[in-house]
Amino acid sequence: MDCALVKDENLSARYLLGELSEDKQVAFEEHFFECERCFEELETLRAVQAELVESEDAVQAQVPTRGPRRIWFIAVGMAAAVVAIGIALQLMTPATTVPPELLELARIEPPHYQEVRLRGAADEAQQRFRTAMEFYSAGDYASAIPGLEDAAELDPTAPNVSFFLGACYLLTGRTSEGVETLQRTVDLGDTPYLEEALFLLAKASLQTGDRGTAEEALRQVIGLEGEWESESRSLLRQMGIGIDEVQ
Repeated sequence: MDCALVKDENLSARYLLGELSEDKQVAFEEHFFECERCFEELETLRAVQAELVESEDAVQAQVPTRGPRRIWFIAVGMAAAVVAIGIALQLMTPATTVPPELLELARIEPPHYQEVRLRGAADEAQQRFRTAMEFYSAGDYASAIPGLEDAAELDPTAPNVSFFLGACYLLTGRTSEGVETLQRTVDLGDTPYLEEALFLLAKASLQTGDRGTAEEALRQVIGLEGEWESESRSLLRQMGIGIDEVQ
């Protein structure tokens, strides 16, 4: 789960209203315990909810039990609740939105995978990787994730595992997890997946509107002078960075 999903599905408000399924509630709780921004947004809504409850109790104490005045008081209370929730949602909405042209540039294509058979028996991590990649090859990226997570836990230094796990996260909308996992791939240093991991990091950064991080990652790819150099230069130009600026 990532911040974009929390926003798109209004999970904070639905969580406080008890409208989430058990699985989604657990996933949301795991997310906001690690995400400071979403935790603060939840606390903001929780404070609004508490204010509304307190205000409702005060209004109820003053409202006649019958008659048209009670209906009027209820209507006023509902209007106030709508205004308060609207203000809270405005506070939760980021000041900037991602332009449509950036979202188009940020579109993720599934990285190519070709199974490589090594001599000797594969260790357990690589066996789980191969099994998970059967789902990946079939286009079922969500089903590939559990096996890749198991493989990554068994061998955190395997670049093929972390790279394709990060890619699957991005392909299933789990952007923040994808960025974190791909960064681990980059941190492993000079591996066959370094260039493409940086390229996907740039794409993920564009998804969140972070042009600066995207540009930095693409410049790193260009500096490696490998097979992703041309695409990185092209993407920088599409971002509006002049050809003379891309060295």
